[in-house]
Order: sequence, then structure tokens, then C-alpha cells
Amino acid sequence: MVSSEANELITKAKRYLELAKISLEKGYYCEVCFLSSLASVLYLKGVKYSFDRKFSYRSRLEDHT
Repeated sequence: MVSSEANELITKAKRYLELAKISLEKGYYCEVCFLSSLASVLYLKGVKYSFDRKFSYRSRLEDHT
């Protein structure tokens, strides 16, 4: 069972990805990069949290392996 914290992170990631898609349609490419990056980090944290129920707030993905 996925925790509510993990669900919240994944929901936020999907929201940011949707905003990135809207930005892409409007030609706001810098915002697309930022929002897509944020969405991917939140999604990965949500998935990781669902498995081991903890994560650090480090900014580098390599630190989570």
C-alpha cells in the first residue's frame, strides 16, 4: 500500500507535468525545463518513499542511490 505522503508527492509531480505541457504549448521553454525537472524529482521521491518510507532532501539524484 502506498502511503499518503508518497501519493501527495506523485500528485504534485503530475500537476507540475501538466503545467509543463501547457507551458510547452505556449512556447515557454525555460518553464518547461524547470517544471519537468521538478516533476521528475517529486515523482522519483514519491516512488522511493513508497518503498522505504524515507528520503533525504538532497538536491542530487546520485545521493539517493
